[in-house]
Amino acid sequence: MRLPFTITVKSYIAVFLVVLALASFSRYELLLQLALAVFLAASVDIAINFIKIRKIILPSSAIISGLFVGSILPLSHITVLAGASVIAVV
Repeated sequence: MRLPFTITVKSYIAVFLVVLALASFSRYELLLQLALAVFLAASVDIAINFIKIRKIILPSSAIISGLFVGSILPLSHITVLAGASVIAVV
């Protein structure tokens, strides 16, 4: 049976980070912070790639960067989270 996608090292890292984050989070705010960091990092990467090559590409490295930022930063102000997510991608 063939899978409709390829499993790479990036896939393993992303799954590992999601499982690790879900296991360590006990409050709703922390999950919201993780989702926001991933969304911001992916959005910035999609925008940069669209401006450069006029194509929308799934940003797997930006998703991993957002997972790192959302997991490592303590519960903080939204501007700190947004700034860290953007810096991680750029």
